[in-house]
Order: sequence, then structure tokens, then C-alpha cells
Amino acid sequence: MAARALIYLFFTLATVKCLPTDNSTTTQPTTQETAKEREVREFLATYNQEYSALKSRLLESEYQLRTNITHENEEIYNKVSLEEIKFRQNYSELAKPLYNQTTNPDFQRQLHFILDIGDLGEKDENKTKETLKLLDEMNVIYSEAKVCLKSNLCKPMDPDIHDIMANSNDYDELLKAWVGWRDETGKKMKSLYSQFVDLYNEAVRPAYKDAGEYWKSWYETPTFEEDLLELLAQIRPLYEHLHAYVRRQLKKIYPQDKFPSTGHIPAHLLGEMWASEWTTLIDRIKPYNASSLDVTDTMKEQGYNATSMFRTAESFFKSLGWRDMVPAFWTKSMMERPKDNLTEVECHASAWEFSNKSEYAIKMCTSITQEALMIIHHEMGHVQYFMHYEDQPVVYREGANNGQFPQDVFTVSLTRLFLFHSP
Repeated sequence: MAARALIYLFFTLATVKCLPTDNSTTTQPTTQETAKEREVREFLATYNQEYSALKSRLLESEYQLRTNITHENEEIYNKVSLEEIKFRQNYSELAKPLYNQTTNPDFQRQLHFILDIGDLGEKDENKTKETLKLLDEMNVIYSEAKVCLKSNLCKPMDPDIHDIMANSNDYDELLKAWVGWRDETGKKMKSLYSQFVDLYNEAVRPAYKDAGEYWKSWYETPTFEEDLLELLAQIRPLYEHLHAYVRRQLKKIYPQDKFPSTGHIPAHLLGEMWASEWTTLIDRIKPYNASSLDVTDTMKEQGYNATSMFRTAESFFKSLGWRDMVPAFWTKSMMERPKDNLTEVECHASAWEFSNKSEYAIKMCTSITQEALMIIHHEMGHVQYFMHYEDQPVVYREGANNGQFPQDVFTVSLTRLFLFHSP
């Protein structure tokens, strides 16, 4: 197991090191530098300094909004968002004449990201404000949604509805939770989302045909769709066998007339609201009676709480030679849903950096379960990555590729579960 962890560590560190640091190219001139190259270097240094400060304010305002959803915090976040849009648009124009002034590949790469403002291309401020307003309204609907399984019993997604979807074998209860969640979210968002799509497509059209083309550009692969189709063809036979097996096992639990003749599995039976992960089904559908690794009961017996689960994740990354979480992490992170039951928050787990090299956080509503422990490791992997790239130019402070990094860190995180019971 240690060898496997080292392999994944190598690939992750290789990703972290694939870009030069600030000091290697952006801030340090070379003896062969021309006047035009010096102009580009100074432009990039100014951009990185100014945008890093602005991005810090933007991320802080967004984090405050997600951990305390109020109209006041919404207004603060939207104000800084408008500042960012104007800043990016302005610097994109300033960067246009500079791209051909340098042959330095690092400079050109940074200028490429500055020029490509993606979904920040809308010049009409009223339309931008309307887009932000629509996003706010949808976020509030999603964050505040509660499903009423009984007339006087309404529950939020985390942890209540999530636990029902993961653990209940009551077909009608699962269906009511599944439909109820969509009635309280998607149905209420439908018209808002339709308006948002139109505005979003308009915002990217200065450079892209539509949002889909813009999103695909993130992967920088001209054969992206063909590659996905090839991967799908490779994995499809395995998936179809797995799907058939799971369906057959579920038909032993639920009435057969609940399964359509088309061969589909009703989505609400797959252990999760979005049917994207089926891991919670394992004890109900496994082919033979072998013990499975689940540390939920062990954690409860040992008195684990949210903080100790986060400390467990930290100790794993430290064992790989990585850094401790910074002191601010432990004061800034939202590890549990606020106990006052008055503060509205967004429970969906996410990792945060604040573009200032000193503050990092994780936001989630932790439950004492193995699944939550895995999520904590996953999110802390992102924080480790943030700390590794903190000295990069601001345009490089992202995952190296949207399709690669999170999966690698998550796989590393899984090894911690095997070590959990190790002597």
C-alpha cells in the first residue's frame, strides 16, 4: 500500500512542479532580455500583484456568502464580482499588443490566460448584474431547500435527506425524497436557469460559439469529444455488466414491478440523490458475504467528531511529507452545519484558498461516516495543492487539467482508509 501511495504522490508532485515559479521567470529579468520582453515581464508582475489582491477580496466575499447566506453578503460578493469583471476585461485589452512582443513560452502562456476572459466577456453591466442576480437566486433556492417527508417534518439535504438516500430500503420514502428534492430545487429554478443560460452564452460569445465550446476549451485538446467517445466505448462493456448486476440485486430488495421493462434502474434506488456514486449500496448488493471496510462504527466508538476527522486527514498528508494545515485553516473552516439552525449555509463540500498564502479552508457539513472521511481527505488534497502552488503566478493557481488532478488526489486519499486500522 505504501508503494501505491508513493506512485500517486509522484504523479501529483509532478503536476505541481510542471510550471515555473514566480521568481524563475516573471520577476527576474535575464541578460538577453529585450526592451519589449522587459515590458511584458513588468506588465505580468503588475497584473499578478493587482489581480492576486483583488482575487483575495473576491474569494473572501464568496466564502462569507457561502457560509452565511444573507442579502448583505450577497451584495458584497456581487460588488467585488463586478470589479473583477471590469479588471479582467481591461487587462485583456492591455495584453493584446504584448503577446507578439515575446517568445518566452511562460510569458506567452500567462498572456494567453489573461487574454481569454471566458465567461467574463459581457460589456453590458446591466446584463452582468442580472446574471449575478440569477445565480444568487438559484444558490439560495438550492441551499435553503428542505424536503417535507411528512407535513410537519421538513429536512435539509445535509445530512438528513442524504442519509435517507444512502440507507433507506423503503421504496416510497426514497421516491418521495427524490421527487421532493427536485420539486424544491429544479422546478423552482427552471425559469431562472433558462434565463441564465441565455445570458451566459451571450457572455462567452466574443470568443466562443457558446458555453459548451468554452468549457471544452479548458482541456486544450482538439480531439476532446472524440477522446471521450473512445473512452466511453472502452468502459461501456464493463459498465453494462455492472449495471445489469446491480439491477438484478436491487430487484431482490424492491418489487419487480418497480423496474421498467426498458432495463433502466430507477435513480432513487442507487443510494445517492444524483445516482452518480453507488458505493452506499455495497452491503446490500455484494455478491458474497465478505466483510467490507467501513470505519463509521469505529469512529463513533472512538468518539470522533468533525475536528478529529480533519486531524486524521491532516496526519495522512503529513505522513507523505506534506505540510501541516496552516493555523488559519482551523479557525476559518466550516466543518459542521451551524448549530443555531438560523444561519443558512451551503453544505456542499468544497476547498478554498484566498490568494494570500496564509489562509485556506474547507466548507462542509460533516457527519461521522466513512463517506465524510473520504470527502475530507479529498478536499484536503485540494488544500495541499493550493499550498504547493501559492508562489505561482495567479493565472497558474488552478488544477493543471480539469480532468486529472482531483481524481489523483482522491486515489491517494483512499489509501488512508486502509491505514486506518493499521497497528
